[in-house]
Amino acid sequence: TFYVEPSKRAYVRRINFKGNVSTRDDVLRQEMTQMEGGVASSDRIEFSKTQLDRLGFFKRVDVDTVPVPGTDDQVDVNYSVEEQPTGSLSASVGYSQSAGVILGGSVSENNFFGTGKRVSFGVNVSDYIKSANLSYTNPYYTVDGVSRGFSVFARQTDYKGQDIASYLLDEYGGRLTFGYSIDSITPLNFGTGITSSKIKEGIYTSQEVRDFVAE
Repeated sequence: TFYVEPSKRAYVRRINFKGNVSTRDDVLRQEMTQMEGGVASSDRIEFSKTQLDRLGFFKRVDVDTVPVPGTDDQVDVNYSVEEQPTGSLSASVGYSQSAGVILGGSVSENNFFGTGKRVSFGVNVSDYIKSANLSYTNPYYTVDGVSRGFSVFARQTDYKGQDIASYLLDEYGGRLTFGYSIDSITPLNFGTGITSSKIKEGIYTSQEVRDFVAE
């Protein structure tokens, strides 16, 4: 037998954050499913904590619900976070028979200047192939949670150096993407891109390549 005695509903007066030294306050607030002024829901408070964990910006996320002094139907929700590094820097050295010595480097930051935006840049250089790429993603392009990202790249390939044919291929391109989460963990992404390719003839370019360029 259960005896249930209804009492007053508790409302959230304020949501406070502590420990986010680098990350901006609005980056954390956009992950909240519990709203200020709304009825306090333990499920939404805990789910908001899970959302902060999923960002990958923090080593630890704690939440505490504190009654507001002088009231019997208001609480404050306090989130405490401990930040961790969100960027990476890498370099690589390799060798292949077709491309020779390959040097590469990349840098990425998942919380660019504390805004929650993702930025990355990479370069690869070998005897015959040179490439670079840059990407940027804003996970909260709109207040409804629509993300927007773009990436650009440039690549030059010297097929003469690889003993394939006497020509250079220059490629430049970009891509634009939009995403929306259909539930709490599943994003749906759409994108479109364009690539421009230009062939440059060499000194001893074959007639077949010259005809192709002419067309």
